Amino acid sequence: MAKTVNAKNRQAQSAIEYLITHSWAFLIIAVVLVILYQLGVFTSSTYTPKITPGACYVSRAINAYTTQFSLTGECAGLPEYITNFTSSSGGYVGFYSPTNSLLNFPSSTGRFTVSFWLDVAQVQTSAYPILFALGNSVSATAPLSIYLVDPGSAAGSYSTYNVPNLEYYDTKSMFHSNLGGGSYSNTGPVSAGKFIYLVLVFAKSSATWYVNGQQFAQFGGLSNPVSTTPSSSNVFVGSSGLSSAPAYFNGNIANIQIYNTSLSSAAIYQQYLAGIGAPPVDLQNLVAWWPLNGDTNDYSGLGDNGYANSILYTTNWAFSYTTP
Repeated sequence: MAKTVNAKNRQAQSAIEYLITHSWAFLIIAVVLVILYQLGVFTSSTYTPKITPGACYVSRAINAYTTQFSLTGECAGLPEYITNFTSSSGGYVGFYSPTNSLLNFPSSTGRFTVSFWLDVAQVQTSAYPILFALGNSVSATAPLSIYLVDPGSAAGSYSTYNVPNLEYYDTKSMFHSNLGGGSYSNTGPVSAGKFIYLVLVFAKSSATWYVNGQQFAQFGGLSNPVSTTPSSSNVFVGSSGLSSAPAYFNGNIANIQIYNTSLSSAAIYQQYLAGIGAPPVDLQNLVAWWPLNGDTNDYSGLGDNGYANSILYTTNWAFSYTTP
């Protein structure tokens, strides 16, 4: 009996010694697995084919305004790069006085659409960071500004936003809608560290927000503000473009598309399902396409290329993107 007990004790002691000896190895393996997960190694988007910069574009025959156009190149997959904006570096993208596409934007019909993919960083240093501005941002001369609003009405660190908000100015009226539901204390659909597909559709006297392919909010009673030609056709992404109040944004923005028509809910849902690298859905009414995939070129075939100021083209973005 004593020999049996001693044998069992020796086995238990050996097991404990084994665990103690190899515990560091188990811990290291666990840490490596966590790091790989955070880098997006185990997400399906990591292994999806990547669209290299300029690989997909709209080809227009004869001139920029022809009715003969088609998608050309490799257009299936995810973008190789995503554009990252940081307020500390003063990052933004500018498109100054575009000569082609924005001549018809906003359109005289009072209908247009702006869409893009958005990933908001946890910390914002501006109280109202600009995502997209047509004209020089939030002022009486800014036809359109889409920006974030802190639920606490101050810059800082938080997990959700009561945003985006929309402001529209022209000689007739000013439109200001809150996507969170009309009160700054409400929580909107934008969460830090997660890509969403955001679309704003104007249809004469109404404006509709779509989030991830679904209608989120609609506002009526506009005095057909989009019928007025903006005083400035400059476009800024990630900042207001004003040196006095730049309103820099922290986060990622991808695949900006502008149309001089009101996209249907079916088309918007189709674009969402196609994912963050999807090419434009309506080539006839497309007036600007800035994928922001490694450059600031306009791939609509209209040639309104922009320039970058202190931004980063990153490949490390898949961890915050979930394939629809």
